[in-house]
Amino acid sequence: APDGDDAGSGHLFRVGEVYRAVRGRLGDLLGAILLLVLLGAFAATILYLVLAVLAVGYVAIHITFLKVLPLSIQIICGSLVGLLLFGGLLWCGLLLSRRLVCVPQILLVEERGVFAAIGRSFALGGGSVTQIGALLLFWFFTDWSIWFLLILPVAWYGYLEGIEINPFSAEGPLWYLITQQTLSQLSQIVVAPVALVGFALLYQDTRIRMEGFDVELLAQRILSPPNRDAACPLGGREP
Repeated sequence: APDGDDAGSGHLFRVGEVYRAVRGRLGDLLGAILLLVLLGAFAATILYLVLAVLAVGYVAIHITFLKVLPLSIQIICGSLVGLLLFGGLLWCGLLLSRRLVCVPQILLVEERGVFAAIGRSFALGGGSVTQIGALLLFWFFTDWSIWFLLILPVAWYGYLEGIEINPFSAEGPLWYLITQQTLSQLSQIVVAPVALVGFALLYQDTRIRMEGFDVELLAQRILSPPNRDAACPLGGREP
């Protein structure tokens, strides 16, 4: 039975077809992942250097001007600077993610090369970062919610056995640690396909907003391709 509709074009696809498409472009996908990791590491290094310079500048300003102010004012100023730095770091991360999130879809749907796919993803990702932010928040909270539902019976049993329940602690019986890590991986496996569907929909929505992709698909469904061999009304053939 068919498993979906290809971007509204009326072509029904199956999971096996998607698997074969991914297998056919596996080398390009691995190359794109490697390049994206390198780009992410380079961007993280630049952000780290910028944050270090800003932190040193704030410390110098604090020692020079803010040290004579009351402690409450110093705490408020430090908190505001910290929030601004965190907001700027978060915005830069979302902006970079928005620029690169469409690379797998471009590789599979448009069948472009690795560098061409990255360049096109940068071109398509020039919009708002709210959508990618909402998708990442959905991924995070859904993952944690499923993990919490799975770990709750185990944690309750461990509490009855006298185990100190702390999700951020690496101490405890071996069986509890193994179960905790297994359920964490299971929750990620459950949520990952849903998140990937969200990224695919984001790619389609971006193309619709920027290129009128839905109009192109509708024209392909309604209008038949031109017949180059058809005779012109004035004689001869169409150019």
